Amino acid sequence: MKQLADETEQQEKSREDILQFKEIKCVLLNLSFNDNGKKTLNTDIIENVMDELRRERKTAMVLADEDIEEYILLDLVEGEA
Repeated sequence: MKQLADETEQQEKSREDILQFKEIKCVLLNLSFNDNGKKTLNTDIIENVMDELRRERKTAMVLADEDIEEYILLDLVEGEA
């Protein structure tokens, strides 16, 4: 009985591994991957990563600025106008 349960677990794990491999293959081929029923294009992921890197760079530039107090005291609503 235990051997049957182990085989069932192994089959399920193998199915999951194959599905994961197929999704990775699609991403590498610049197609898309499926995340809980939502398709995401690889180019969207790259764009989001690049945006995040830009934000981090801008944050680092602000923190390195000697006049950081001006940024801290700036009224954000006033800055958006």
